[in-house]
Amino acid sequence: MELAVVGCNHRIAALVLRERLMLAAGDPQTLISCLDRDSSSAAMLLTTCNRIEIYAAAARQPGEVADVVMGTIASGAGLCSTELMGLTYRYAGDQAVEHLVRVSAGLESMVPGDPGILEQVRRSACQIQSTPGGEVAAGFLADVVNRACDEAGRIRRLTNRVESAGGLGSLAVLLARRKLSRWSQRTVAVIGAGTVGKTVVEHLAADRPGCLLLTNRSHRHGVRLARRFGATPLRFAQRAGLLTQADVIISCTGSPERVLPADPCSQQIIAGRGRPLLMFDLAVPRDIDPDFAAHDGVTLYNIDDMFYESIASVGKTQRLVGHPESDVASVAPASCR
Repeated sequence: MELAVVGCNHRIAALVLRERLMLAAGDPQTLISCLDRDSSSAAMLLTTCNRIEIYAAAARQPGEVADVVMGTIASGAGLCSTELMGLTYRYAGDQAVEHLVRVSAGLESMVPGDPGILEQVRRSACQIQSTPGGEVAAGFLADVVNRACDEAGRIRRLTNRVESAGGLGSLAVLLARRKLSRWSQRTVAVIGAGTVGKTVVEHLAADRPGCLLLTNRSHRHGVRLARRFGATPLRFAQRAGLLTQADVIISCTGSPERVLPADPCSQQIIAGRGRPLLMFDLAVPRDIDPDFAAHDGVTLYNIDDMFYESIASVGKTQRLVGHPESDVASVAPASCR
């Protein structure tokens, strides 16, 4: 049994392309429709705000399995194979395992050491799909992913990652504080209470803005998180009102549609604010309509803008990446070496 991975990330593909692929990928359950039922194979789809990757396991040529899945997703996004040339990477065998370890440890993240990625990899492992008769391949893939996650945890403990402990969430909070004075008088709103949203709220609670608001599609889950960190919960249907109330909006949902669309009503609210608005869109597909950035006084950061901001702080994270990384032999089964 062998392992292969095909993917694209923020380093080689622009946000608009990743967004199209992410929307086409849809539910991980759709993976099964991409697999050749005549082969004993299994695949795992890993999607984050910065990457979309397909890990495939098969007795022969797993790279072809991964290519087929990526090709199917690209076709669903209205892209042809030539448009993806130079915008995807491919690894097989030990290189694929090492890449998975690096991703899981946060070494390939936009902000090195992002803690949320490990949980995302583990969740993806629960969605592994296989062809009929592909149970061995599925077990092999699950075993490699679990070993990779264990190794990633070991790397994080050895490197003692503290500076980038909040990933993009902490970077958004840091930028907001740099951009706005009188922080103790500011109203900050967070849209989304998932992995990234929780990190953002945790950092904001520690930094104590004047008012912290939280809204989430599942109101019950949003209320629980808000109570835990002293935020004020709002109904998801009230989110358009944040355009009036907030000085900072940080959105990080998993919605396939715009959470804050630039409809005529929202445009009118923005035009009549009379004070600056700082917006951070940490989602892919994007939560916030890019048209908001055309208004005077509105500063909108999308995920790629955050990448360039993270480069500016590379000096703080350089020593973290320089530590010894993965011993691939401790992760990969003998058949993968």
